[in-house]
Amino acid sequence: MRIERPCRLALGLALVLVCAAGARGEEDLFTEALAISKRLDPETDEAACRREFAALVAEIKANLAAANVADPAEPQHRPAVLAELNRRILIDRQVSYISNKYWRDSLFTAALLRKRGNCLSTALLYHFVARELKLPAGLALLPDHALICWPDAQAPLFVETTAKGQLIPRDALMLKYGLEEADLKPNGFLVPLAEPDLRAELRGNWSRILWTMTEREEALALLKKARAGRPDDPHLKLQEARYLLELGRVEEARPMLEGLLKAGGGSYAKAQAACAWADFLTTRGRIDEALEVLGANWEGAPNFLKLRMLDQLGELHRHKRDFEKAIRYHKLLTTLDPGAESYDELGSVLTEAHRDAEAIAAYEKALTYNPENFFTRVILAGLYERSGEREKGRAYFAKIEEPRDHKLTWHCALVWYYANIKEEEKNARGDEEVLRARRLGARVPVFRPRTRPGSVPRARAFRRTDESARAEGRRPVGAPRHSSARPAFSASAR
Repeated sequence: MRIERPCRLALGLALVLVCAAGARGEEDLFTEALAISKRLDPETDEAACRREFAALVAEIKANLAAANVADPAEPQHRPAVLAELNRRILIDRQVSYISNKYWRDSLFTAALLRKRGNCLSTALLYHFVARELKLPAGLALLPDHALICWPDAQAPLFVETTAKGQLIPRDALMLKYGLEEADLKPNGFLVPLAEPDLRAELRGNWSRILWTMTEREEALALLKKARAGRPDDPHLKLQEARYLLELGRVEEARPMLEGLLKAGGGSYAKAQAACAWADFLTTRGRIDEALEVLGANWEGAPNFLKLRMLDQLGELHRHKRDFEKAIRYHKLLTTLDPGAESYDELGSVLTEAHRDAEAIAAYEKALTYNPENFFTRVILAGLYERSGEREKGRAYFAKIEEPRDHKLTWHCALVWYYANIKEEEKNARGDEEVLRARRLGARVPVFRPRTRPGSVPRARAFRRTDESARAEGRRPVGAPRHSSARPAFSASAR
């Protein structure tokens, strides 16, 4: 679709949006989503987005009219409407989950203009089009996922926007995600979200993106607005608790996590709360207690959360310096859930265990899933040099670009890299960024570069970080581990 279509379409749409905003007393959701897209992705052309969206809606309406669909909301026209929406919104759009640019692809403007996006951006674009056509369909949520729900008295239809519009039955989704009826209402799963609820969920998602960009105050403010819209939403409450943990405000996070643990609910809610409580115990150095919590909640947990638990179990044994067990857990995770993240985590623990050849193989495998992952590439460059391939490592490192988000992980990776190539003096900025984050109370995603006598000297920033941790009675933290924190409706986000 060319964006040079007549601009009167965009002006008409803008008028509709402004009137709707005035009626609700809050900025229209389309306008807010467009503004946040511009904030997070400065290259976004807002005028082009409005023109393209108006042209998209106009073409769909024209095509439906040509097919004698007078009222797209009428049930008898649903097959024709579904086919047209799939053709114009989903068929020619590329599904994208690349971590270095992932957050950009979680914005609906990416699906609109660049024709690439993840589940959230494609579902939100579909939602906005459905709203303009006055259709009953709307964006619905699942754990770590977004899709479209068409309500129906007999059986609702669920449109998978990352699979070209494939229709999936409700029972199949319940089974896939291990959900019980008690999990649905509190989390807003499998129903089209009313606009206030959708606005709150989107603000929570945008907040996570800002958080990875280290825009902490802005992220917290946006999350507060999200929680005001859905004060009882357990995911938003958990998100705030995780922020507090990362900021070192552990005692503020404790009652929130305890409340989630006691809230009960279905198997999903219980397992989710157990994972969060295990994270909290880990921050206090109570590793054995965290292991007990995960073990006690393993049996009833949905399978997809068991994958998260496997990752946690591996990390807990890594904290105990039991590398054999940690490696077994992470290898199992790569078998059950092969992908960039699972191979990254395996490479990380192998690196700390100084099994460098295996670590290199794991990281190279991770790059086959996500060739743009800056963290993997930085650590891999250091491993090449550490294993004797200096020229290869230096040439590889020279091609790596600094990311827009995950800045703390970037600087931690650089601290580890320069320590391992024995050129720490070249990374004064990285040292200071890590120390600044630590002074502000942030949890630093790290692993130790030294595990045996005579190995690489411990990076100065991590030595100083550990000294302050011991002085405050906390567990030392060490050099970088890629926190499984892909933003925005990833396997670990929502």
